[in-house]
Amino acid sequence: MDIDLNVPADDVPEEPVPTWGECPQLYLSYGIATRNDRLPFLKDAIAAVKSFMVLSPPLGLDFFGVFDGILGAKFVEHMEERLHVAIAKQIERDLRADSPRARDNIEGWWRVIIEDAFRVVDNEVVAGGRGGIDAPARIASGALVVLVLGDYFVVANRGASRAAIYRGLEAVSLTPEHAPMPQNAGGDVVGSTSRVEDVMPPHAFFGSSKIMATAPEPEVVAVKRKPWDKFLILATRGLWDVVTPGDVCTFIEKRLSAYIPRIIMSSDKKPTNSSGPPCANILANELAAHAISKGTKHNVNIVVILLKNFWDQSLPSSSKK
Repeated sequence: MDIDLNVPADDVPEEPVPTWGECPQLYLSYGIATRNDRLPFLKDAIAAVKSFMVLSPPLGLDFFGVFDGILGAKFVEHMEERLHVAIAKQIERDLRADSPRARDNIEGWWRVIIEDAFRVVDNEVVAGGRGGIDAPARIASGALVVLVLGDYFVVANRGASRAAIYRGLEAVSLTPEHAPMPQNAGGDVVGSTSRVEDVMPPHAFFGSSKIMATAPEPEVVAVKRKPWDKFLILATRGLWDVVTPGDVCTFIEKRLSAYIPRIIMSSDKKPTNSSGPPCANILANELAAHAISKGTKHNVNIVVILLKNFWDQSLPSSSKK
């Protein structure tokens, strides 16, 4: 995908972006599931952009995000379309700067990049960005973003969505339970769940004191990758209200064990290194259906990121090329 970084021509030097890191050839495939029928007047959203930022030499940098639609479709669509672009722009600006910030503190470097990107997109929303959005104050739109790099993951969260990784035989939560949203006088943001009350339809938010919240900074962490990392799950509140990270990882592990032998026996064509059937999307949709069967009251949007080539590992040695 070609990305317009919206950097004026005068601001972009002709020389290549300074090098930073290497790009090991690591396996990654992903699947998504969107079930917005629990609260149809709301719209959560998902973004998945592989190799959204190209450095020199290329740095493996993939973007995945889930966005809480509590403030309506226009808000969440703006976050979905613009956040990865804003992150790319902040990265490029820093790497092209005459005095780029030191990168000895990886987490600190990414925290500044991502906080600045969130701030840019928040301000676009308030200023009446795409789609004619107009709001009386800064809006706290829930978003969970994971950047997948060669050596580590960067996780940024603002709101009630969560991420978990299956590391060896252990489910590890990468986000806190809930990141509370501060509220201004007169606001009616439900801090314990980081959501405005669910009973209010999105059109009622415009011009209402219920959205006059100061957008909190996202919580940003960098997590070093391990050779035994198997898969990563991002999801909105609808999943985590009814299942724990441990339950989710156990569910995916069992489904992988059931699917892989059938896929290998039924087809000589292995899945490609991208999103799509037969496995990753099926896993995501089955997990969403599982959450609904458990009685979730909220929309369910899920990204399942497979970090291992389970098919090659399961093929007989004579079948591997």
